[in-house]
Amino acid sequence: MEVARAYKFRIYPDATRREEIDERLVLAQQFYNKILEKSIESYKNGNAKVR
Repeated sequence: MEVARAYKFRIYPDATRREEIDERLVLAQQFYNKILEKSIESYKNGNAKVR
């Protein structure tokens, strides 16, 4: 029987890296919200998928 191991990592980025990570997270959030908005609008118009 194999034993599964889990590893936890913590990162401590410097100020520059923190800003880059924050910027990427904001962009990902905006992208997700835009796709969700298009999906909802498409559903309201009777389409099953976003086009």
